[in-house]
Amino acid sequence: MSNVVEAVHESYAKDRRARVLAGHFNQLIPHGSRVLDVGTGDGSIAAAVQADRPDLSIQGLEFQVREDCAVPVEAFNGREIPHPDDSFDYVSFLDVLHHTTDPLVLLEEAVRVARKGVLIKDHLLQGFLAGATLGFMDRVGNRRYGIDLPNTYWTRSRWEEAFRQFGLVPGEFRRDLGLYPPWANWLFGRGLHFFARLERVDAERDDSLEYWHPGLSCCNERWEAAYNRFETPEEERLKFGKRFKELNLPALPRYASIVDIFCGRGNGLIVLREMGFRDLTGVDLSPELIAQCPPTVRRIVADCTDLKFPPGSVDAFIVQGGLHHLPLLPEDLVKCLEGVSRALKPGGRFYVVEPWNTPFLRFVHWITRKPLVRRWNPRFDAFATMVEEEWETYQQWLTNGPLIKAAFAKVFPVLECRFAWGKCRIIARKPPES
Repeated sequence: MSNVVEAVHESYAKDRRARVLAGHFNQLIPHGSRVLDVGTGDGSIAAAVQADRPDLSIQGLEFQVREDCAVPVEAFNGREIPHPDDSFDYVSFLDVLHHTTDPLVLLEEAVRVARKGVLIKDHLLQGFLAGATLGFMDRVGNRRYGIDLPNTYWTRSRWEEAFRQFGLVPGEFRRDLGLYPPWANWLFGRGLHFFARLERVDAERDDSLEYWHPGLSCCNERWEAAYNRFETPEEERLKFGKRFKELNLPALPRYASIVDIFCGRGNGLIVLREMGFRDLTGVDLSPELIAQCPPTVRRIVADCTDLKFPPGSVDAFIVQGGLHHLPLLPEDLVKCLEGVSRALKPGGRFYVVEPWNTPFLRFVHWITRKPLVRRWNPRFDAFATMVEEEWETYQQWLTNGPLIKAAFAKVFPVLECRFAWGKCRIIARKPPES
């Protein structure tokens, strides 16, 4: 039976995989790059890439060199890349790192050798029977070649921890790769694969922050520590992805210019990038936070009550949990809304998600004030700590609903306004030109 499965994989799945991965590679790699492809195998993917992209230079590197490799390849010991620092633009690993017992070893070497960044196609350990499914696919695809199968599968959070460790940030992160036809995707696809281009961001090179208001800083270490305990970056991105769909953001054209104000660490921007949007800007008061946003987006340190975008230059603004930090109501809110309206193109939209004083939120506040509950549940304790640290502006926001609604009505026609589960969701639109 195993021989039959392997034969089907060899005659159908292998060719499709090579074709699809070559397509993603072509789209992700910048023009004119010199690439070191580690674990190049038979070279079929690298050869397909070069056939479509003659501007690229691809060198193969392999632990078990095959005589029939379709691209130039050299041998190495599986741990140390035999090239000097910054000798290639990018290093690529296409389904390679999960075949090592410690992917960090090769990642560290790749960051040393790659001047610009790293390309990775690998797996995500998530969902029902993920490990068993990935192990089965690896056995079918690789066992007959004598390739080691240590099954080193990582969750997305573990991958991100490794990326941060080596100063890598996602320039692109794709999960819907189309490796399988629809009838097989429900079993072998289902979010188990990713293809990412990761950019090197060395501290001494990162001069891409724009300062509209130099000298700003709002770092609150206790609040930030609580926020890190309350929600992991992956949990936050999942929340944002669901929220964006509820707000119907995917209906916007992918060329739309989108500005995320009070963007914090930029997880919302990462989700938007994964959705296919390219013209993205993050704005935040804190240089410490916005420096953690992906450098592939425009990043601006600014007071959101004094936005300086050119009039009529932005298709959409987004804010998620930022307006309730404004110190003065309604004055600061009106300034922020007027700045957004001025920058929006006619017909442009403003998407708002903020806390709201619903019965559910009042219950959450009541339960998280209980010392026993806070000791029992670290997430409740983190939430309560954040509320304590922003109490003055938070309470001001929650107790001035009519004032907030009036401020919006003064500046924007509101298309949609919903209050549920402790949140208000507002979609406002700048009137089209008459």
